[in-house]
Amino acid sequence: MADNNNKNKKKNDKKFLIIFPILIIAIIASFVVYSHFEKKEDEKLSYDKLMVSLQKNEVEKLEMETGSTAVKVVLKGEKPEKERTETVNVPSLQAFMEWVNEKIDNKEIEVELIQNSPNAFIGVLENVFAYLPTILLITLIILIFKMQGLRW
Repeated sequence: MADNNNKNKKKNDKKFLIIFPILIIAIIASFVVYSHFEKKEDEKLSYDKLMVSLQKNEVEKLEMETGSTAVKVVLKGEKPEKERTETVNVPSLQAFMEWVNEKIDNKEIEVELIQNSPNAFIGVLENVFAYLPTILLITLIILIFKMQGLRW
């Protein structure tokens, strides 16, 4: 009877050793794929073209997220807003914002500025991925102890 329980325990440990790494790899792969497609979908406008568009007063709205260098730009036009929206990666958000605010204060350009707070879910994911190596290391140590027959 005890021998049967040991076999079942070893089978469960082997299943866990196989399933856990696969699950971690699947989570990381899905995050990488999601972030890859999310950033590529509407990135058409370059930073130089954005600056020229701002100086020609062709930009209706600038929307940015705190802590990100990506700026959503809505160009002026007749099309629906979704079709006029493009994403630009700004090298230095602080310098860019100072320049835009200076132009707005001098009434050289008219642009609606919107600054959003970051998504809470993304912050949680960043923390999880920051601590993931530590969690994996602790899990590995526990599995090694279990394989050696020691109790944690």
